[in-house]
Amino acid sequence: MIDDQVRNLSTKLPPDEREAALTVIEHSGPLPDAVEAYLQDSAAASILAMYYTLHAAKIKDRVALLRILPVLAEFQAEDFCTSLFDEFFFAGLSRDNVNRHVLKLLWYIHHKLPATRLDTFLKALQPTHQHSDQVHALFKLLKEKINSTEEPPMPELDIDLNSPLMSLPTPYHNI
Repeated sequence: MIDDQVRNLSTKLPPDEREAALTVIEHSGPLPDAVEAYLQDSAAASILAMYYTLHAAKIKDRVALLRILPVLAEFQAEDFCTSLFDEFFFAGLSRDNVNRHVLKLLWYIHHKLPATRLDTFLKALQPTHQHSDQVHALFKLLKEKINSTEEPPMPELDIDLNSPLMSLPTPYHNI
């Protein structure tokens, strides 16, 4: 939070005063490793980080979100997904803007989610006639993106079981 305030103030300074500072501190890079370690060790710090993330999203501070999200990116953890999606976002899916924002979030994290969880989300986010055309279009684009990133199925092999090659011994490894 302090980094965000310093970054905000330093952008308001004239360029010559910023360059004349004795120490130039980068406030837009990744979080220090100590912060990440503390967030993993302390439940209170984790909760504070979640509220900070919501605050950064509310004030539309893109740099702050880009700094904190990699630390919170535990989307493969079932309890994290349950808390974030089931208890927080899904409570407001009847509102068009919530649905749209969840679809945008899934656009970036769908590859980190377990397949069963992703299927559940897509079923819950399926737009109805009450949703705007924008939500319908975004849902369609998300489905196309997910389908294009999935591994293609293995091609069917045409094996002739009557082939003379089938009688040849195959190598094996002694374990």
